[in-house]
Amino acid sequence: GPGYNGEIKPGSASNTSCYPINPVTGEIPTLSALDIPDGDEVDVQWRLVHDSANLIKPTSYLAHYLGYAWVGGNHSQYVGEDMDVTRDGDGWVIRGNNDGGCEGYRCGEKTAIKVSKFAYNLDPDSFKHGDVTQSDRQLVKTVVGWAINDSDTP
Repeated sequence: GPGYNGEIKPGSASNTSCYPINPVTGEIPTLSALDIPDGDEVDVQWRLVHDSANLIKPTSYLAHYLGYAWVGGNHSQYVGEDMDVTRDGDGWVIRGNNDGGCEGYRCGEKTAIKVSKFAYNLDPDSFKHGDVTQSDRQLVKTVVGWAINDSDTP
């Protein structure tokens, strides 16, 4: 479609393809780690999946370069812009806004980018704790569980 610099070969959903008219040269960029302010699990995920510069646009361009069509919304002619982010079970779906009109083959079928299986890491250089005291006592039992700090203090 317009602005995508690609051509869509018509067919059924299982065998339709889009390929670039002028292939992109160069390598796929390597993105650096992203620091996200703390919060509960859904808040952290929300901040990540709504980050246009660091997640939405790079993943949209990756999909675009791989030949996926309609990786943008109806109110923008550019890849990765006018994107809707919705919660889907334990994950999220990023898809071009489909409100309003659009023109072109299958323009109403926007590419969906599914984000799930989140992993969390602590930066060991910034993680601090108090003195650790070891005891001469013998371990009686190990209990595994979740500890949630709902306060503003660590």
